[in-house]
Amino acid sequence: MRIVRQIEDGARPEYVADALGFARSTVFGWMARYREGGLEALKARPIPGRPRKLPGTQLRRISTR
Repeated sequence: MRIVRQIEDGARPEYVADALGFARSTVFGWMARYREGGLEALKARPIPGRPRKLPGTQLRRISTR
C-alpha cells in the first residue's frame, strides 16, 4: 500500500521497484489490482491449501526441540 501511495504521489514505478528490491512486474501488478479494486484489493488474503493437522501449541513444541 505504501508503494501505491508513492506512485500516486508522482514516483515512477520503475524507480520504486528498484529502490525496494521488487521486480517491476510485481509493482505494475499491484498497481493494476489497485486500479481495479482500490486498497481493498491489495490486502493480504489467506493462503489456500490443506488445513494443519496439529494445533499451534504442538507445532511450537516440535520446532523448539
